[in-house]
Amino acid sequence: MKPRAVLFCLALCLGVLSGCPGDSGSTDSAVQDRGLEGLTFIDSRPFPDKGPPLPDMRPLDGQPPPPDGQPPPPDGQPPPPDQTPPPPDQGPACYVDGDCDDGLSCTTNKCVSGSCKNSVNPNFCAIAGQCVAIDTVNPSNVCQKCQPTLEPWDWSNYVCTTLLAGTGQTGTTDGATSIARFYYPAGVAVGPSGEIYVADDYNHRIRMISGGQVTTLAGSTGGFGDGAAGLAKFNRPFGVAVGSAGEVYVADYNNHRIRKIAGGQVSTLAGTGAAGFADGLASAAKFYHPMGVAVGPSGEVYVADQYTHRIRMIASGQVSTLAGSGTAGFLNGAAASARFYHPAGVAVSSGGDVYVADRHNHRIRLVKNGQVTTLAGSGTAGFLDGGASTARFYYPAGVTVGASGEVFVADEYNHRIRKIAGGQVTTLGGGAAGYANSPSLVVQFYYPWGIARSGSTLFIGDRHNHRIRKISW
Repeated sequence: MKPRAVLFCLALCLGVLSGCPGDSGSTDSAVQDRGLEGLTFIDSRPFPDKGPPLPDMRPLDGQPPPPDGQPPPPDGQPPPPDQTPPPPDQGPACYVDGDCDDGLSCTTNKCVSGSCKNSVNPNFCAIAGQCVAIDTVNPSNVCQKCQPTLEPWDWSNYVCTTLLAGTGQTGTTDGATSIARFYYPAGVAVGPSGEIYVADDYNHRIRMISGGQVTTLAGSTGGFGDGAAGLAKFNRPFGVAVGSAGEVYVADYNNHRIRKIAGGQVSTLAGTGAAGFADGLASAAKFYHPMGVAVGPSGEVYVADQYTHRIRMIASGQVSTLAGSGTAGFLNGAAASARFYHPAGVAVSSGGDVYVADRHNHRIRLVKNGQVTTLAGSGTAGFLDGGASTARFYYPAGVTVGASGEVFVADEYNHRIRKIAGGQVTTLGGGAAGYANSPSLVVQFYYPWGIARSGSTLFIGDRHNHRIRKISW
């Protein structure tokens, strides 16, 4: 320790600082007596009361944004390390180069220290077990921009992750997708003509992406107001869904309402604006921080009502409870007695099955034929692919359904996009928090939230990257 630091600590112990217990003389004289001239002392008297502590400003559970436009801290602590033990040693994967032959003419196969190292001829790319020549004059092959999600020679899980819109900077800028700005985008949805709708949470707007342009569909400043779309007000819209006629539904989180955008007008579909729980007439019903919204095959609207721990349904001017007793927890069985814990995303299949990202239960649930079951997730927070019953999620947020019944999940705290199919959970992309597109072998997301599908493309609200991303296969 340096001499001056020793003297300072000694001064503290001797009680020479102003306000120290037992100090009966002046600090200046004490300093002079002990030869401590030139040191700077800190008044140890209590600071004046600064008022109550600041509220939790995480965007996770609907707290208001911090002042002066500063971004909030990440949504909680990083996920715990994977506790799964490593598999037993199976011995070397290869002994000679021939052990690594993948049967493709465009790859070079080498056995290096017991592991296969296969590379692709730069004039080709290998997709789904086939060699595809790259057009160097007019490069248009997707393989020039993307890589597989697994090892470079494993093309069975080939996907391409790219940027759809957003610079990564916060703001409200409309215009070309390359210059547009978002501010913690949450839910996303696909319209009947392929346009993409975004619940731009902290901008209090609903944005639309179409033809390489980003525009504001509805919203102005934070608050509540129905009427003309350009003047209407939302208060942290989280979920968004599109009906068959192109009408847009919004889970207006802090307004505790479900809003509707059609014909250039914004109206309230259901909710009084008072936080709480009440079924019945849509105009008298109550929600409590609704988060996810989806449209069923008959035009009914489903809502993940986060703080009532229920899945609600709006049809024919009435609001009812589809599933959930209202008690936070986990319980499968009859829909009326089942328990959820802060459900977030909701999606509906063409057959009317309802899928729920049961956020704080770290599970994906299924509501079908009056029963609630667990589609995937053990309930333990973390990351683990494999069998659906043992797989692990970490605050799953968004969910959408594929054409063949597969389910895709925006696994927020794992920074991954997951897929559930055939009783198995796999990862399509992501891992470490960050931003990286293909051809990086380690594609990165940063708290992805919303997810929607159109054909063989997923659209993702990459929340803390302030971007809209897409995955194609």
